[in-house]
Amino acid sequence: MERELHLIQDALEAYCVFKLTELSENDNLSVNNDSNLKYQYYKDYCDKREIDPSIDKSGKVYYNMYNKHLPVFWNKIKETYPNCTFDFIDVEKDFRNQNKKGDFVMIIRGDNQKEISVSLKAYKGSISSI
Repeated sequence: MERELHLIQDALEAYCVFKLTELSENDNLSVNNDSNLKYQYYKDYCDKREIDPSIDKSGKVYYNMYNKHLPVFWNKIKETYPNCTFDFIDVEKDFRNQNKKGDFVMIIRGDNQKEISVSLKAYKGSISSI
């Protein structure tokens, strides 16, 4: 069960990158407009491991949490960095191999050019459970 949960959490990191890219596309603020490729990466990852976080008992709570909170997070990003476009890159595996931290990188283009490494923290029982 612990291995399956780890796979689900890794899959949802890719899902998060897809979802943020999709949200940025919906607002015409995406650098690359490649959410379809990012979704396919997420789907292929899940299919290869025979998991589906949207329905798997151990993953559904996390999947639903991302769907609920990522739009709020996206709106905060847009407010913080107006007049910018964005890209989101899944780097968890690459960073781990380089002894770096972070699950994805947010690339910001425009008035505030920068790259921000982001670590996802999702608590099944809410943050008060830690």
